[in-house]
Amino acid sequence: MSYSIVLFRDTFDPLTRSQLVFARAALLRLGADVIFSPTYKGECPINIRANLLNQMVKKENVPEFKVDLFEAKGKGQYGIFESIRHINLLYPKAKIYVPLSGEGMIELGAEKLKKLSAIASILFVYVPGEKVDDHLLEIANAVRFPHGAVGDYQSKLNRDLKQCDLPPYVREAIESNDLYYLARMKNYVSPRRLIHCVSVANLAYVIALRAKIENPEAAYIAGIVHDIAKNVSEATSRRILAKYRPEVLDFPTWTFHQFVGPILAKEEFGIDDPSIAEAISCHATGKAHMIPLAKILYSADKIEPTRGFDSTDLIQACLKNYYVGFLTVLDANREYLTSKGYLIDNPLTKECFELYLGEKQ
Repeated sequence: MSYSIVLFRDTFDPLTRSQLVFARAALLRLGADVIFSPTYKGECPINIRANLLNQMVKKENVPEFKVDLFEAKGKGQYGIFESIRHINLLYPKAKIYVPLSGEGMIELGAEKLKKLSAIASILFVYVPGEKVDDHLLEIANAVRFPHGAVGDYQSKLNRDLKQCDLPPYVREAIESNDLYYLARMKNYVSPRRLIHCVSVANLAYVIALRAKIENPEAAYIAGIVHDIAKNVSEATSRRILAKYRPEVLDFPTWTFHQFVGPILAKEEFGIDDPSIAEAISCHATGKAHMIPLAKILYSADKIEPTRGFDSTDLIQACLKNYYVGFLTVLDANREYLTSKGYLIDNPLTKECFELYLGEKQ
């Protein structure tokens, strides 16, 4: 064990990529080992969070990363000062750094910060746009550390699906255990529909990554919530659309969920990204002049692996080139509708087919 230690005390509810960015930067810049110490209280049970941190240590394969469950085992009895005393007992000669967000500094207050600065070096992990209390920084004798992010606020953004700043293994654990945003989605969709939403989200995310579109995390978020209005009754949908989208009230009822979806996503999750709203609002029908995110969501929705047919070639086409893949999926969908004798019963789909595929010869 080196003689510099970062006591990274946080909720890790969930662990985010930004927190790992901080930990790696602290290791490199300070030459310090990083001890991840999860607090007891959190939305997710402490045993799951602790297991994820232990899994992180194995996945990241960084010998200087450690997990300490002193606070977790204390079941809320201990705080930051008890944790520092605990680390001092384990490593009596170590210099201890404690990272704090602006929110964390305000929560501690001037007196506790002054007391804390006497026994540890405080790193103020600055996030661009965050309000900074210069008086508290001075009292704490804090060093600005502009790498990554710490504090529960960043984790909350991910719990609420405002961000998807998650390592893959953390996202998989959320999906496997229906945690956070998935627990809330269960209030809107059936278990089978939720499986579809998760599958769409993951496929859309991978396509977006391959396509190098800006903010590929938006594809994951859009995929998770794209069918949030699928089980909303026709009567309720009409009431909502009469208020927000009266121009689509004459559309077939099977399309209503794509128009109501962005409204519910904003109300339930606070998702107000215009690109996500636009992608959801045409994911079933398509439309003319679709933005890249809309093309990706449309494709992922039609070909995700749980759909019940072999979509391997279509998925590969989208991964190779999202735009060419979208055209391939669109053409396959038109062929399917034609083979089943379905009528194209709305103007958005007609305009989509005409613009991107041309008239059927």
